[in-house]
Amino acid sequence: NNNNNHNINNDSNKQSTYYKDLWQNGEKYYRENYLPMEYIKNNPDGITRLFCGNLNRKITEEQLKKSIDGITHIKWIVDKETKEFYGSTFIEMKDKYAAITAVLQDKTKILGRPLKIYYCPPKPGDVWPPVDKTDKNVLSVIKTKKPKTIKPHNCKKLFVGNLSYEIDDDAMIEFFKDCGELIGLRWLINKDTGEFRGSGYVEFATSEEADKAFLLDGKILLGRPVNLDW
Repeated sequence: NNNNNHNINNDSNKQSTYYKDLWQNGEKYYRENYLPMEYIKNNPDGITRLFCGNLNRKITEEQLKKSIDGITHIKWIVDKETKEFYGSTFIEMKDKYAAITAVLQDKTKILGRPLKIYYCPPKPGDVWPPVDKTDKNVLSVIKTKKPKTIKPHNCKKLFVGNLSYEIDDDAMIEFFKDCGELIGLRWLINKDTGEFRGSGYVEFATSEEADKAFLLDGKILLGRPVNLDW
């Protein structure tokens, strides 16, 4: 790792129309067929978290993963009191393309019931997918989680913390590849020892692309939940 800035070319989809409130209005948009089919088929914002409902209450994890290819995590929604499964889940897909394929399965039948599935990105600041809270790397983030800084006007730069010491330029570029054009990357180094401090800064071509990147806060990169801030 080094302290240099890097200019990075990224052929990301410049036609992306990001729905910033999709995390809270996914159900409404689904009911009203609000999202254009072009958006659904291309997933320009790289969403990998989906709502998946109207499931047979007896469905197993194995059956769901067999019916929808590419699931890496399932959160079963259960009654707080009875712990009974409602027939709804949140699922994490392996990549944006698996998410597209899954969403296009909407209304197809699984175990006799028509599937209800749509893009549902996590609430900004949420750790998703849920992580093993016995993991020391995760605990350190959970215990020290501070309120996020209010975004400065038109800001294109993000602080990236809690990084693995195995991180490199390529891993960082891959992590943010669906957000937009990454034009700058700087690693923070201890001035006295020259050692990597486990954090850095990334800069995007536009403020909107930085907004999209900020939604990855808490996502796992090389085994650690990333801490993003302005």
